[in-house]
Amino acid sequence: MTQEQKFNGVTLINTNDLLAELIPAIHEAVENKFCELYKEENVWAKYPDFITVNLLAKEYFNVHVRTVVNWVNHGDLPPASRFKTVRGWQKNVIRDYLEKHPVEKWLNPPH
Repeated sequence: MTQEQKFNGVTLINTNDLLAELIPAIHEAVENKFCELYKEENVWAKYPDFITVNLLAKEYFNVHVRTVVNWVNHGDLPPASRFKTVRGWQKNVIRDYLEKHPVEKWLNPPH
């Protein structure tokens, strides 16, 4: 527990004690988040034909996720389906759509 002292009516806390308490809690929270993300990645490995909005944005188009969402909202990409708690498409849906629709007009807009 932290040691508190009063000085002119203000409670002072020994920051070393506070850090000693916070650091293990922060470490545990970060470790739990990494474990959660690792499990999520392994889940998606079971579904190689499903492409998430994040994956399409980062690895296929090298754009921000919001850009892909905007493309969907403007009709430049087909609406994404929901799979579990994530939105995305079957890879063949994206491939077929891009084969039928020219992407130059919205992928490289005029400056």
